[in-house]
Amino acid sequence: EKENGVEKTEINISELVSETCKAYLPVATQSDKTMEFNIPDNIVMTANDVQIRQLTTLLLDNAVKYCDANGLITASLSKKGRAIQLVVCNSFKEGRHVDYSRFFERFYRQDESHSIDKEGYGIGLSIAESLVQQYNGSIGASWKNGIVSFVCILRE
Repeated sequence: EKENGVEKTEINISELVSETCKAYLPVATQSDKTMEFNIPDNIVMTANDVQIRQLTTLLLDNAVKYCDANGLITASLSKKGRAIQLVVCNSFKEGRHVDYSRFFERFYRQDESHSIDKEGYGIGLSIAESLVQQYNGSIGASWKNGIVSFVCILRE
């Protein structure tokens, strides 16, 4: 089935997200961060595997980049009725007064004191948002008790 020129087939999203998380383990470990994931087997949906992998990669990349030193990154996948929910969280103690609604702006930088190699949240997250929109879904960020969570809802 093709949608906007993108091939979508029934894929095992559990496997894709799991593989992508495992690929990020060494990256997290190298930067002294712990990574845990909770991905049940055999969640399937009609999707494009490249897009799902890219979405997961963008969220994990973002989590590793902004996670506190010695912090924790978690990823989880669940089925909510006909929708699928992908959640990536990371420790972010300084996050209380951040405007999360602006994270998805293309060039948003939380504050200019971050070194230049952190290109801000913007680019990756605006791409993530456009990917999620291709699945009639939504993506949102919120902060609670020192943890920032990115919640993606994907629909077939």
